[in-house]
Amino acid sequence: MKSIKLLSTIALMATLAGTSIQAFAATYDGPTEANSSVTAEITVPENIGIPPIDPADPEPPVDPGETNPERGDGLSIRYVSSLDFGATEFSTGAQRLTASLDSGLDEDSEVQEFENMVTLEDIRGERDGWQLTVRQATAFMDGAVMTMNPNVAANDFGVTTISTIELSMEDEIFAQADNEEADAGVISMGMGEVTLDVPARAGVGEYATTLVWNLTNGPE
Repeated sequence: MKSIKLLSTIALMATLAGTSIQAFAATYDGPTEANSSVTAEITVPENIGIPPIDPADPEPPVDPGETNPERGDGLSIRYVSSLDFGATEFSTGAQRLTASLDSGLDEDSEVQEFENMVTLEDIRGERDGWQLTVRQATAFMDGAVMTMNPNVAANDFGVTTISTIELSMEDEIFAQADNEEADAGVISMGMGEVTLDVPARAGVGEYATTLVWNLTNGPE
């Protein structure tokens, strides 16, 4: 079972990946029998565009920026949004903060916002499913709770998401696919509204952590 990890705060760039195959010479089994080789190859493309979360509503087409250069054998995390809850004032009452939307450039090089998301690629020749988990690398804010609402449009990739997750330093399933017979391709999944419930009288200061995304192939 292979595990692929990506930190959502890392910026990455796309590169070319590919291999080559070699045809073998024909073999002959006596005067009346021969065996000739047949070869073909499909290589990993230099880059596949990041699809919208909802293919039925693809506007605006947005380039989110740098993506993961590591393609592996065709199963990879292509892109993950980083999260920013902004700033708020000290309060004697509890508060709920909402993460800002992600942003990128449209076809006219204008900045457009879109839902925070995760994009996965599964273009392997033999697909045995996968599971994507997420956790906090470190504690974020004492008593605070970060919540995501993963979502995915109807798809042919066998992908489903968990409706609501509360993040901690333990792995939480974000999405999974039982796609041995499903189509190959690239799919984007939304994080939904990402909220941070801040307890009353949370201390003044800057808070930060890193989300660790772990993509594991094959059934559990």
